[in-house]
Amino acid sequence: VGTTNGIKRFDIAAKTFKRFNNIKDGGRDDIIGLMKDSKGNFWSTINKGITMFNLNDKKFTNYGVSDGFQVNTFSIKPNQYKARDGEMFFAGSRGLTSFYPDSIPQNKNIPTIVLTDFRIFNKEVKLDTSITEKKVITISYKENFFSFDFASLDYTNPVKNQHAYKLEGIDKDWNNVGNVRTANYTDIEPGEYIFRVKGSNNDGVWNEEGASVRLIITPPWYNTIWFKGLGILSLFSGIGFIFITRIKKINKEKKLQEEFTRKLIESQEDERKRVAAELHDSLGQDLLIIKNKVLISLKKADNVKKLKEDLSEISELTSSTINEVREISYNLRPYELDRLGLTKTIQSLIDRAGQATNISFSSDIDNIDNTFAPEIEINIYRIMQECISNIIKHSNATEVLTKIKKSTIDISILISDNGKGIDSGKNDLNPQRKGFGLTGIPERVKLFGGSFNIESGLQKGTKVHIIIPKET
Repeated sequence: VGTTNGIKRFDIAAKTFKRFNNIKDGGRDDIIGLMKDSKGNFWSTINKGITMFNLNDKKFTNYGVSDGFQVNTFSIKPNQYKARDGEMFFAGSRGLTSFYPDSIPQNKNIPTIVLTDFRIFNKEVKLDTSITEKKVITISYKENFFSFDFASLDYTNPVKNQHAYKLEGIDKDWNNVGNVRTANYTDIEPGEYIFRVKGSNNDGVWNEEGASVRLIITPPWYNTIWFKGLGILSLFSGIGFIFITRIKKINKEKKLQEEFTRKLIESQEDERKRVAAELHDSLGQDLLIIKNKVLISLKKADNVKKLKEDLSEISELTSSTINEVREISYNLRPYELDRLGLTKTIQSLIDRAGQATNISFSSDIDNIDNTFAPEIEINIYRIMQECISNIIKHSNATEVLTKIKKSTIDISILISDNGKGIDSGKNDLNPQRKGFGLTGIPERVKLFGGSFNIESGLQKGTKVHIIIPKET
Protein backbone atom coordinates (compact mmCIF):
# COMPACT_ATOMS: atom_id res chain seq x y z
CA VAL A 1 0.00 0.00 0.00
CA GLY A 2 3.02 2.27 0.03
CA THR A 3 2.92 2.88 -3.71
CA THR A 4 1.99 6.25 -5.10
CA ASN A 5 -1.17 4.86 -6.70
CA GLY A 6 -2.14 3.23 -3.43
CA ILE A 7 -1.74 6.48 -1.51
CA LYS A 8 -3.87 8.31 -4.08
CA ARG A 9 -6.61 5.69 -3.84
CA PHE A 10 -6.60 5.89 -0.04
CA ASP A 11 -6.82 9.64 -0.28
CA ILE A 12 -9.81 9.39 -2.62
CA ALA A 13 -11.47 6.85 -0.33
CA ALA A 14 -10.90 8.99 2.74
CA LYS A 15 -12.42 12.04 1.07
CA THR A 16 -15.35 9.93 -0.10
CA PHE A 17 -15.87 8.65 3.46
CA LYS A 18 -15.99 12.18 4.73
CA ARG A 19 -18.36 13.37 2.02
CA PHE A 20 -20.83 10.49 2.32
CA ASN A 21 -20.78 10.26 6.13
CA ASN A 22 -20.68 14.05 6.66
CA ILE A 23 -17.72 13.63 9.05
CA LYS A 24 -16.09 16.78 10.43
CA ASP A 25 -12.40 16.72 11.32
CA GLY A 26 -12.85 18.45 14.66
CA GLY A 27 -9.08 18.88 14.95
CA ARG A 28 -8.34 15.22 14.22
CA ASP A 29 -9.14 12.58 11.64
CA ASP A 30 -12.21 10.50 12.62
CA ILE A 31 -11.28 7.92 10.02
CA ILE A 32 -8.49 6.09 11.73
CA GLY A 33 -7.24 4.28 8.67
CA LEU A 34 -8.16 2.24 5.63
CA MET A 35 -7.67 -1.43 4.79
CA LYS A 36 -8.42 -3.00 1.42
CA ASP A 37 -9.86 -6.48 1.08
CA SER A 38 -9.46 -8.90 -1.82
CA LYS A 39 -12.56 -7.56 -3.60
CA GLY A 40 -11.36 -3.97 -3.60
CA ASN A 41 -13.56 -2.83 -0.72
CA PHE A 42 -12.11 -0.49 1.89
CA TRP A 43 -12.60 -1.03 5.62
CA SER A 44 -12.16 1.33 8.53
CA THR A 45 -13.51 2.26 11.91
CA ILE A 46 -15.90 5.19 12.23
CA ASN A 47 -17.46 6.86 15.22
CA LYS A 48 -20.28 4.29 15.29
CA GLY A 49 -18.58 1.03 14.43
CA ILE A 50 -16.89 -0.36 11.36
CA THR A 51 -17.76 0.50 7.80
CA MET A 52 -17.05 -1.09 4.45
CA PHE A 53 -16.90 1.16 1.39
CA ASN A 54 -17.19 -0.04 -2.19
CA LEU A 55 -15.33 2.48 -4.34
CA ASN A 56 -16.96 1.33 -7.56
CA ASP A 57 -20.62 1.81 -6.61
CA LYS A 58 -19.86 4.26 -3.76
CA LYS A 59 -21.95 2.38 -1.21
CA PHE A 60 -21.28 1.98 2.50
CA THR A 61 -22.11 -0.98 4.69
CA ASN A 62 -21.87 -0.35 8.42
CA TYR A 63 -21.38 -2.97 11.13
CA GLY A 64 -21.77 -2.74 14.90
CA VAL A 65 -22.87 -4.64 17.97
CA SER A 66 -26.02 -5.85 16.22
CA ASP A 67 -23.74 -7.66 13.75
CA GLY A 68 -21.75 -9.46 16.44
CA PHE A 69 -19.10 -6.85 17.22
CA GLN A 70 -18.16 -6.36 20.85
CA VAL A 71 -18.65 -2.58 20.79
CA ASN A 72 -19.62 0.24 18.43
CA THR A 73 -16.78 2.52 19.66
CA PHE A 74 -13.17 1.85 18.88
CA SER A 75 -10.01 3.52 20.11
CA ILE A 76 -8.89 6.63 18.25
CA LYS A 77 -5.36 5.26 18.30
CA PRO A 78 -4.15 3.00 15.48
CA ASN A 79 -6.28 -0.06 16.17
CA GLN A 80 -6.58 -2.12 13.01
CA TYR A 81 -4.45 -4.61 11.20
CA LYS A 82 -4.76 -6.80 8.14
CA ALA A 83 -2.98 -10.18 8.12
CA ARG A 84 -1.39 -11.72 5.04
CA ASP A 85 -4.24 -14.22 4.68
CA GLY A 86 -6.77 -11.31 4.57
CA GLU A 87 -8.02 -11.51 8.13
CA MET A 88 -8.76 -8.07 9.60
CA PHE A 89 -8.27 -7.10 13.24
CA PHE A 90 -9.92 -4.14 15.05
CA ALA A 91 -9.10 -3.28 18.64
CA GLY A 92 -11.93 -2.01 20.80
CA SER A 93 -12.40 -0.94 24.39
CA ARG A 94 -13.49 -4.46 25.31
CA GLY A 95 -11.06 -6.53 23.29
CA LEU A 96 -10.15 -7.50 19.77
CA THR A 97 -12.54 -8.14 16.89
CA SER A 98 -11.33 -10.13 13.90
CA PHE A 99 -12.95 -11.56 10.78
CA TYR A 100 -12.37 -12.50 7.17
CA PRO A 101 -14.24 -10.03 4.90
CA ASP A 102 -14.83 -12.79 2.34
CA SER A 103 -16.51 -14.90 5.01
CA ILE A 104 -19.14 -12.37 6.09
CA PRO A 105 -22.49 -13.83 5.00
CA GLN A 106 -24.75 -11.66 2.77
CA ASN A 107 -28.50 -11.72 3.40
CA LYS A 108 -30.09 -12.17 -0.06
CA ASN A 109 -33.60 -12.70 1.27
CA ILE A 110 -36.22 -10.31 -0.09
CA PRO A 111 -38.29 -9.38 2.96
CA THR A 112 -42.06 -9.44 3.05
CA ILE A 113 -43.53 -5.97 3.67
CA VAL A 114 -46.76 -5.72 5.65
CA LEU A 115 -48.97 -3.07 7.17
CA THR A 116 -49.32 -3.67 10.89
CA ASP A 117 -51.65 -0.96 12.17
CA PHE A 118 -53.85 2.00 11.19
CA ARG A 119 -54.56 4.86 13.58
CA ILE A 120 -56.76 7.97 13.55
CA PHE A 121 -55.73 10.81 15.84
CA ASN A 122 -53.15 8.37 17.18
CA LYS A 123 -55.83 5.89 18.28
CA GLU A 124 -55.90 2.39 16.86
CA VAL A 125 -58.81 1.73 14.51
CA LYS A 126 -60.61 -1.59 14.72
CA LEU A 127 -61.11 -2.75 11.16
CA ASP A 128 -63.49 -5.48 10.04
CA THR A 129 -60.51 -7.55 8.83
CA SER A 130 -56.80 -7.61 9.54
CA ILE A 131 -55.03 -4.63 8.04
CA THR A 132 -52.60 -7.00 6.32
CA GLU A 133 -55.54 -8.27 4.26
CA LYS A 134 -57.38 -4.99 3.94
CA LYS A 135 -57.68 -3.64 0.40
CA VAL A 136 -59.67 -0.47 1.06
CA ILE A 137 -59.96 1.77 4.12
CA THR A 138 -62.68 4.41 4.21
CA ILE A 139 -62.71 7.36 6.62
CA SER A 140 -64.57 10.67 6.73
CA TYR A 141 -63.17 14.13 6.10
CA LYS A 142 -63.29 14.71 9.88
CA GLU A 143 -60.79 11.85 10.41
CA ASN A 144 -58.07 13.09 8.08
CA PHE A 145 -55.32 12.94 10.74
CA PHE A 146 -54.10 9.35 10.44
CA SER A 147 -51.02 7.11 10.43
CA PHE A 148 -49.90 3.72 9.13
CA ASP A 149 -47.53 1.28 10.86
CA PHE A 150 -45.56 -1.19 8.75
CA ALA A 151 -42.67 -3.65 8.97
CA SER A 152 -40.12 -5.57 6.89
CA LEU A 153 -40.45 -9.24 7.94
CA ASP A 154 -36.77 -10.09 8.06
CA TYR A 155 -35.38 -10.78 11.51
CA THR A 156 -31.69 -11.29 10.67
CA ASN A 157 -30.88 -7.87 12.00
CA PRO A 158 -34.20 -5.93 12.26
CA VAL A 159 -32.63 -2.67 13.38
CA LYS A 160 -30.97 -2.41 9.98
CA ASN A 161 -34.14 -2.94 7.98
CA GLN A 162 -34.92 0.13 5.88
CA HIS A 163 -38.29 1.57 4.80
CA ALA A 164 -39.73 4.07 2.33
CA TYR A 165 -43.35 5.10 1.85
CA LYS A 166 -45.55 7.50 -0.08
CA LEU A 167 -49.22 8.45 -0.37
CA GLU A 168 -50.01 8.64 -4.07
CA GLY A 169 -51.82 11.87 -4.80
CA ILE A 170 -49.98 13.67 -1.98
CA ASP A 171 -46.29 12.64 -2.09
CA LYS A 172 -44.43 13.12 -5.36
CA ASP A 173 -41.44 11.01 -4.26
CA TRP A 174 -40.73 8.23 -1.78
CA ASN A 175 -40.09 9.20 1.83
CA ASN A 176 -36.94 7.29 2.89
CA VAL A 177 -37.23 6.98 6.65
CA GLY A 178 -34.58 4.38 7.48
CA ASN A 179 -35.62 2.06 10.28
CA VAL A 180 -38.71 4.14 11.18
CA ARG A 181 -41.89 2.06 10.86
CA THR A 182 -44.61 4.74 10.95
CA ALA A 183 -46.03 7.17 8.37
CA ASN A 184 -48.05 10.14 9.64
CA TYR A 185 -50.39 12.34 7.59
CA THR A 186 -52.41 15.36 8.67
CA ASP A 187 -55.13 17.51 7.10
CA ILE A 188 -55.53 15.51 3.90
CA GLU A 189 -58.28 16.66 1.55
CA PRO A 190 -61.20 14.31 0.74
CA GLY A 191 -60.48 12.01 -2.17
CA GLU A 192 -59.06 8.59 -3.10
CA TYR A 193 -55.40 7.76 -2.45
CA ILE A 194 -53.11 4.73 -2.42
CA PHE A 195 -50.66 4.30 0.42
CA ARG A 196 -47.53 2.34 -0.57
CA VAL A 197 -44.60 1.11 1.53
CA LYS A 198 -41.51 -0.79 0.56
CA GLY A 199 -38.58 -2.06 2.63
CA SER A 200 -35.25 -3.86 2.76
CA ASN A 201 -33.45 -6.40 4.92
CA ASN A 202 -30.35 -5.67 6.93
CA ASP A 203 -28.08 -5.99 3.87
CA GLY A 204 -30.05 -3.54 1.73
CA VAL A 205 -32.02 -6.06 -0.35
CA TRP A 206 -35.27 -4.27 -1.15
CA ASN A 207 -38.77 -5.50 -1.76
CA GLU A 208 -39.73 -2.91 -4.40
CA GLU A 209 -43.32 -4.10 -4.71
CA GLY A 210 -43.96 -3.74 -0.99
CA ALA A 211 -47.49 -3.41 0.40
CA SER A 212 -50.33 -1.04 -0.44
CA VAL A 213 -53.88 -0.15 0.54
CA ARG A 214 -56.45 2.17 -1.06
CA LEU A 215 -57.57 4.99 1.22
CA ILE A 216 -60.88 6.79 0.65
CA ILE A 217 -61.58 10.02 2.53
CA THR A 218 -65.26 10.84 2.10
CA PRO A 219 -66.20 14.53 1.66
CA PRO A 220 -68.93 16.37 3.60
CA TRP A 221 -72.43 15.66 2.29
CA TYR A 222 -72.60 18.95 0.43
CA ASN A 223 -69.49 17.99 -1.58
CA THR A 224 -70.57 14.46 -2.45
CA ILE A 225 -71.18 13.42 -6.04
CA TRP A 226 -74.81 12.55 -5.40
CA PHE A 227 -75.46 15.94 -3.83
CA LYS A 228 -73.73 17.77 -6.66
CA GLY A 229 -75.60 15.60 -9.13
CA LEU A 230 -78.85 16.42 -7.37
CA GLY A 231 -77.89 20.09 -7.43
CA ILE A 232 -77.15 19.95 -11.15
CA LEU A 233 -80.38 18.05 -11.74
CA SER A 234 -82.28 20.65 -9.71
CA LEU A 235 -80.56 23.43 -11.63
CA PHE A 236 -81.50 21.94 -14.99
CA SER A 237 -85.00 21.21 -13.70
CA GLY A 238 -85.29 24.82 -12.56
CA ILE A 239 -84.02 26.07 -15.91
CA GLY A 240 -86.45 23.74 -17.65
CA PHE A 241 -89.30 24.96 -15.46
CA ILE A 242 -88.39 28.58 -16.11
CA PHE A 243 -88.08 27.85 -19.83
CA ILE A 244 -91.46 26.07 -19.93
CA THR A 245 -93.06 28.84 -17.86
CA ARG A 246 -91.55 31.43 -20.16
CA ILE A 247 -92.82 29.58 -23.23
CA LYS A 248 -96.29 29.36 -21.68
CA LYS A 249 -96.19 33.06 -20.88
CA ILE A 250 -95.08 33.88 -24.42
CA ASN A 251 -97.81 31.68 -25.84
CA LYS A 252 -100.35 33.29 -23.51
CA GLU A 253 -99.20 36.76 -24.51
CA LYS A 254 -99.28 35.68 -28.14
CA LYS A 255 -102.85 34.45 -27.74
CA LEU A 256 -103.82 37.69 -25.99
CA GLN A 257 -102.17 39.67 -28.76
CA GLU A 258 -103.94 37.58 -31.37
CA GLU A 259 -107.23 38.06 -29.51
CA PHE A 260 -106.59 41.79 -29.33
CA THR A 261 -105.76 41.93 -33.02
CA ARG A 262 -108.90 39.94 -33.80
CA LYS A 263 -111.01 42.28 -31.69
CA LEU A 264 -109.32 45.29 -33.22
CA ILE A 265 -110.10 44.04 -36.70
CA GLU A 266 -113.68 43.25 -35.63
CA SER A 267 -113.96 46.67 -34.04
CA GLN A 268 -112.65 48.39 -37.14
CA GLU A 269 -115.03 46.35 -39.28
CA ASP A 270 -117.92 47.17 -36.94
CA GLU A 271 -116.92 50.81 -37.08
CA ARG A 272 -116.88 50.74 -40.87
CA LYS A 273 -120.29 49.06 -40.89
CA ARG A 274 -121.65 51.62 -38.42
CA VAL A 275 -120.28 54.52 -40.42
CA ALA A 276 -121.62 52.96 -43.62
CA ALA A 277 -125.02 52.44 -41.98
CA GLU A 278 -125.10 55.99 -40.62
CA LEU A 279 -124.04 57.38 -43.97
CA HIS A 280 -126.66 55.31 -45.70
CA ASP A 281 -129.50 55.67 -43.22
CA SER A 282 -129.10 58.90 -41.35
CA LEU A 283 -126.91 61.04 -43.54
CA GLY A 284 -128.36 59.63 -46.76
CA GLN A 285 -131.87 60.21 -45.51
CA ASP A 286 -131.06 63.77 -44.45
CA LEU A 287 -129.53 64.56 -47.80
CA LEU A 288 -132.52 63.02 -49.55
CA ILE A 289 -134.86 65.16 -47.44
CA ILE A 290 -132.79 68.23 -48.25
CA LYS A 291 -132.93 67.38 -51.93
CA ASN A 292 -136.71 66.91 -51.85
CA LYS A 293 -137.16 70.13 -49.89
CA VAL A 294 -135.15 72.00 -52.48
CA LEU A 295 -137.20 70.54 -55.33
CA ILE A 296 -140.46 71.39 -53.61
CA SER A 297 -139.23 74.90 -52.82
CA LEU A 298 -138.29 75.46 -56.44
CA LYS A 299 -141.90 74.73 -57.41
CA LYS A 300 -143.06 77.36 -54.90
CA ALA A 301 -140.68 80.06 -56.02
CA ASP A 302 -143.60 82.49 -56.47
CA ASN A 303 -144.56 82.13 -52.79
CA VAL A 304 -141.78 84.05 -51.11
CA LYS A 305 -142.99 83.42 -47.57
CA LYS A 306 -143.26 79.70 -48.05
CA LEU A 307 -139.92 79.69 -49.85
CA LYS A 308 -138.26 81.39 -46.88
CA GLU A 309 -139.74 78.86 -44.48
CA ASP A 310 -138.51 75.96 -46.63
CA LEU A 311 -135.04 77.48 -46.96
CA SER A 312 -134.85 77.99 -43.20
CA GLU A 313 -135.83 74.34 -42.63
CA ILE A 314 -133.27 73.23 -45.24
CA SER A 315 -130.61 75.30 -43.45
CA GLU A 316 -131.36 73.72 -40.08
CA LEU A 317 -131.38 70.24 -41.61
CA THR A 318 -128.08 70.98 -43.36
CA SER A 319 -126.49 72.14 -40.10
CA SER A 320 -127.68 68.98 -38.35
CA THR A 321 -126.23 66.90 -41.18
CA ILE A 322 -122.90 68.74 -40.97
CA ASN A 323 -122.73 68.09 -37.22
CA GLU A 324 -123.48 64.43 -37.81
CA VAL A 325 -120.73 64.24 -40.44
CA ARG A 326 -118.36 65.88 -37.96
CA GLU A 327 -119.29 63.34 -35.26
CA ILE A 328 -118.66 60.47 -37.63
CA SER A 329 -115.33 62.00 -38.68
CA TYR A 330 -114.39 62.60 -35.06
CA ASN A 331 -114.97 58.96 -34.21
CA LEU A 332 -112.77 57.90 -37.10
CA ARG A 333 -109.98 60.38 -36.24
CA PRO A 334 -110.43 63.43 -34.04
CA TYR A 335 -109.88 66.46 -36.23
CA GLU A 336 -108.24 68.27 -33.30
CA LEU A 337 -105.19 65.97 -33.60
CA ASP A 338 -104.22 67.54 -36.87
CA ARG A 339 -105.47 71.04 -36.07
CA LEU A 340 -104.66 71.45 -32.35
CA GLY A 341 -102.11 68.69 -31.59
CA LEU A 342 -102.19 65.74 -29.19
CA THR A 343 -101.92 67.78 -25.97
CA LYS A 344 -104.96 70.01 -26.59
CA THR A 345 -106.92 67.10 -28.07
CA ILE A 346 -106.52 65.11 -24.85
CA GLN A 347 -107.40 68.20 -22.81
CA SER A 348 -110.49 68.69 -24.98
CA LEU A 349 -111.49 65.05 -24.37
CA ILE A 350 -111.22 65.59 -20.60
CA ASP A 351 -113.13 68.88 -20.73
CA ARG A 352 -116.01 67.32 -22.72
CA ALA A 353 -116.20 64.44 -20.23
CA GLY A 354 -116.42 66.92 -17.35
CA GLN A 355 -119.15 68.91 -19.08
CA ALA A 356 -121.19 65.80 -19.93
CA THR A 357 -121.10 64.25 -16.40
CA ASN A 358 -121.25 65.16 -12.72
CA ILE A 359 -117.68 63.93 -12.23
CA SER A 360 -115.05 66.54 -11.37
CA PHE A 361 -112.15 66.16 -13.82
CA SER A 362 -108.77 67.82 -13.13
CA SER A 363 -105.60 67.56 -15.17
CA ASP A 364 -101.87 68.33 -15.18
CA ILE A 365 -100.58 67.78 -18.70
CA ASP A 366 -97.16 68.60 -20.17
CA ASN A 367 -96.86 69.51 -23.83
CA ILE A 368 -96.29 66.25 -25.74
CA ASP A 369 -96.95 67.51 -29.26
CA ASN A 370 -94.66 66.15 -32.01
CA THR A 371 -93.26 63.54 -29.62
CA PHE A 372 -94.76 60.54 -31.39
CA ALA A 373 -95.62 59.43 -34.88
CA PRO A 374 -99.26 60.04 -36.00
CA GLU A 375 -100.21 56.34 -35.73
CA ILE A 376 -98.99 56.31 -32.11
CA GLU A 377 -100.78 59.56 -31.30
CA ILE A 378 -104.13 58.07 -32.32
CA ASN A 379 -103.43 55.02 -30.13
CA ILE A 380 -102.59 57.25 -27.16
CA TYR A 381 -105.79 59.18 -27.75
CA ARG A 382 -107.82 55.94 -27.94
CA ILE A 383 -106.21 54.76 -24.66
CA MET A 384 -107.20 58.01 -22.94
CA GLN A 385 -110.67 57.77 -24.48
CA GLU A 386 -111.11 54.18 -23.27
CA CYS A 387 -109.90 54.99 -19.72
CA ILE A 388 -112.23 57.97 -19.36
CA SER A 389 -115.12 56.03 -20.89
CA ASN A 390 -114.62 53.21 -18.35
CA ILE A 391 -114.55 55.72 -15.49
CA ILE A 392 -117.78 57.34 -16.65
CA LYS A 393 -119.57 54.01 -17.19
CA HIS A 394 -118.36 51.86 -14.32
CA SER A 395 -116.41 53.68 -11.57
CA ASN A 396 -119.12 55.65 -9.71
CA ALA A 397 -116.33 58.15 -9.09
CA THR A 398 -116.80 61.80 -8.15
CA GLU A 399 -113.25 62.94 -8.82
CA VAL A 400 -110.72 62.08 -11.55
CA LEU A 401 -107.12 63.27 -11.88
CA THR A 402 -105.13 62.98 -15.11
CA LYS A 403 -101.36 63.60 -15.16
CA ILE A 404 -99.18 63.41 -18.27
CA LYS A 405 -95.49 64.10 -17.63
CA LYS A 406 -92.69 64.25 -20.16
CA SER A 407 -89.08 63.29 -19.36
CA THR A 408 -85.99 62.92 -21.51
CA ILE A 409 -86.67 59.22 -22.12
CA ASP A 410 -90.41 58.61 -21.82
CA ILE A 411 -93.94 59.90 -21.29
CA SER A 412 -95.75 58.99 -18.06
CA ILE A 413 -99.57 58.90 -18.02
CA LEU A 414 -101.44 58.55 -14.71
CA ILE A 415 -105.25 58.41 -14.53
CA SER A 416 -106.72 57.96 -11.04
CA ASP A 417 -110.26 58.07 -9.65
CA ASN A 418 -111.91 57.71 -6.24
CA GLY A 419 -114.55 55.24 -7.44
CA LYS A 420 -115.60 51.79 -6.30
CA GLY A 421 -112.48 50.10 -7.68
CA ILE A 422 -112.10 46.83 -9.52
CA ASP A 423 -113.01 43.42 -8.09
CA SER A 424 -110.35 41.03 -9.38
CA GLY A 425 -112.68 38.12 -8.63
CA LYS A 426 -115.14 39.33 -11.23
CA ASN A 427 -114.70 39.72 -14.93
CA ASP A 428 -113.70 43.38 -14.98
CA LEU A 429 -110.32 42.39 -16.39
CA ASN A 430 -111.43 39.19 -18.12
CA PRO A 431 -109.93 39.09 -21.63
CA GLN A 432 -112.92 37.00 -22.80
CA ARG A 433 -115.25 39.93 -22.35
CA LYS A 434 -116.69 41.33 -25.51
CA GLY A 435 -115.02 44.51 -26.66
CA PHE A 436 -111.81 46.06 -25.44
CA GLY A 437 -112.30 47.61 -22.03
CA LEU A 438 -109.25 47.68 -19.77
CA THR A 439 -107.93 44.44 -21.30
CA GLY A 440 -107.42 46.16 -24.64
CA ILE A 441 -105.38 49.02 -23.21
CA PRO A 442 -102.28 46.91 -22.30
CA GLU A 443 -102.30 45.42 -25.77
CA ARG A 444 -102.37 48.86 -27.34
CA VAL A 445 -99.49 49.91 -25.05
CA LYS A 446 -97.46 46.88 -26.11
CA LEU A 447 -97.79 47.91 -29.74
CA PHE A 448 -95.34 50.74 -29.14
CA GLY A 449 -93.16 49.12 -26.44
CA GLY A 450 -94.73 50.74 -23.40
CA SER A 451 -95.62 49.41 -19.95
CA PHE A 452 -99.02 49.25 -18.27
CA ASN A 453 -99.85 48.93 -14.57
CA ILE A 454 -103.14 49.10 -12.73
CA GLU A 455 -103.70 49.46 -8.97
CA SER A 456 -107.17 49.00 -7.55
CA GLY A 457 -109.22 47.58 -4.72
CA LEU A 458 -112.84 47.55 -3.67
CA GLN A 459 -113.85 51.05 -2.55
CA LYS A 460 -110.24 52.19 -2.99
CA GLY A 461 -110.47 53.71 -6.42
CA THR A 462 -108.35 52.85 -9.44
CA LYS A 463 -104.97 54.05 -10.72
CA VAL A 464 -103.85 53.36 -14.27
CA HIS A 465 -100.18 54.07 -14.92
CA ILE A 466 -98.78 53.96 -18.44
CA ILE A 467 -95.20 54.63 -19.56
CA ILE A 468 -94.41 55.14 -23.23
CA PRO A 469 -90.74 55.33 -24.33
CA LYS A 470 -90.00 58.38 -26.48
CA GLU A 471 -87.74 56.52 -28.94
CA THR A 472 -90.77 54.69 -30.30
